[in-house]
Amino acid sequence: MNKVRGLLTRLFLSRKRLYFPKHSHYFLITIVLIFSYFYNYHEIFNIRPQGAHQWRQCDCLSITSNFYSNNADFFHPRIYNLMEDNDGKTASEFPIVYYLISLIWKVFGKHEWIFRLFNLLVSLLGMLALLKIFEHFLKDSFWSLFSVCLLFTSGIYVYYSFNFLMNTTAFNMALIGWYFFFKYYSNHRVRFLYFTFACFLIGGLLKMSSLISFIAMCGLFLFDWIQSGWSTQSKQSVKQKEAIPHRSIFMILATVVVLVIILWISYVKAYNSKWNSGVFLVGILPIWDLTIDEISAIVENIRHIRLEEYYYRPTQILFLIGLLSIWGFYRKVEHSLLLLTSLLSLGFLGLVLLFFAPLGQHDYYVIDLLILSVFIMLSILTLLIHSGIKNLLIDLHILKLAAIVFIILNVSHTQDRMEVRYHGWLNSRHQNEFFGYGDIEPILDSLGIDDSAKVISADDPTINITLYLMNRRGWTIYGTNLNDSATIAGLIEMGAGFLLYHKEQDFSDNPNWDFFVTEEIGKHKNVTICKLGLPELSSFQFENIELE
Repeated sequence: MNKVRGLLTRLFLSRKRLYFPKHSHYFLITIVLIFSYFYNYHEIFNIRPQGAHQWRQCDCLSITSNFYSNNADFFHPRIYNLMEDNDGKTASEFPIVYYLISLIWKVFGKHEWIFRLFNLLVSLLGMLALLKIFEHFLKDSFWSLFSVCLLFTSGIYVYYSFNFLMNTTAFNMALIGWYFFFKYYSNHRVRFLYFTFACFLIGGLLKMSSLISFIAMCGLFLFDWIQSGWSTQSKQSVKQKEAIPHRSIFMILATVVVLVIILWISYVKAYNSKWNSGVFLVGILPIWDLTIDEISAIVENIRHIRLEEYYYRPTQILFLIGLLSIWGFYRKVEHSLLLLTSLLSLGFLGLVLLFFAPLGQHDYYVIDLLILSVFIMLSILTLLIHSGIKNLLIDLHILKLAAIVFIILNVSHTQDRMEVRYHGWLNSRHQNEFFGYGDIEPILDSLGIDDSAKVISADDPTINITLYLMNRRGWTIYGTNLNDSATIAGLIEMGAGFLLYHKEQDFSDNPNWDFFVTEEIGKHKNVTICKLGLPELSSFQFENIELE
């Protein structure tokens, strides 16, 4: 009986700090690989872009593929949709990653899994950097691993980390930037400051919303400057009071970041204004531009659909309790973490207000907001470990066992969400409509429709999905009125030689197409391929075609 009591005591009541910083990264890499298996990354690895926001995935891949094929250069990005200029020139985020992937493709071949793997490796670097941040503050590898693993159970982080969008890449660059900042914050070696600003700059160029971290860091700098100014009359020197020295260097680097971001945005606006403005959002979609009914609809969509994608619901409650606890025990929270968490909370609110309109449909806008959850965990665990509460809670084996169970529940939840994203309603368009385009390229080649041909994809309401999947430039319904005969004739004059559609078309009920389709030349799965030509009509007859 005494032996049983002793075993239970050691299991549930004994306290032992687990700290192994020289080996913790191996544990994290192993855990990420295990989680990736449950998220079916091995199955997703080599599939075509699909699932939630296939639209934006193909936009990113479209820019990359045009770099690869030499149809575009770095400062003149293009997409597959030729738009009004018959060239598809348009820009959005700084295309450094797209260009880099295109160079890798030129060496190893055009494989989409290379893009997926690149983004996943950047996420892994971000998580490793985050692990070292937690270990720096906590001096506890178990809770540091727990916190990073919790991030890797966020549905949006897991999904987009193995995808083609730049949101997780920008977010992870911010995490790496924070790693270098805290390295600088602890030892004041200026080289870490340069790395910090470089990472925040790259993240900001990829996605401006990631600058929430940069702004919070600058807020900490200003607060430190003001606080040290108040202490000039004390016996301690100002230099001793400074948490962030090298003020001139800091301000110069911060100015450079702001100027480069402004310069790029100005270039993008000018470039798009000259060519195809409006294809990509370069600006804000604030809440004050919406009606009350529109706001209510977005809130309902977030509540009933999108919240499930951010984190497991109990985890969201945990973060909320943690944030309230940080403010409730603010005197005991580490000073810099308290300030950064508060600034990031304001940034969180600001970004929600500035980009409220797309939040109901575009969950990737939330990715950069995950930085607040990171700092909530960091602040609350620092509070627990470095206070008397640790003797009651934080080092108990029973609590660590509960934490492991909690992580397993989060992984299970995210596994279910990934299943919905690839095999459920979030992938219904690809499964029911676009599936025939994914492997149609060899068929087009066999019909003499090579990658220099221009096509019209008659049933695609998106910018690039079907065009990218079949690796052919041309036009879709997006921005093009295909019910107008003059428009179709104009596209044919610009080089459109073929029509593809995946829905039933009755040309007798669509006289505009009846005049331009010369013959049906092939079918592949649900896609029909036709040849186009201008009708042999007089100019008077053509101008007076009546649409039914």
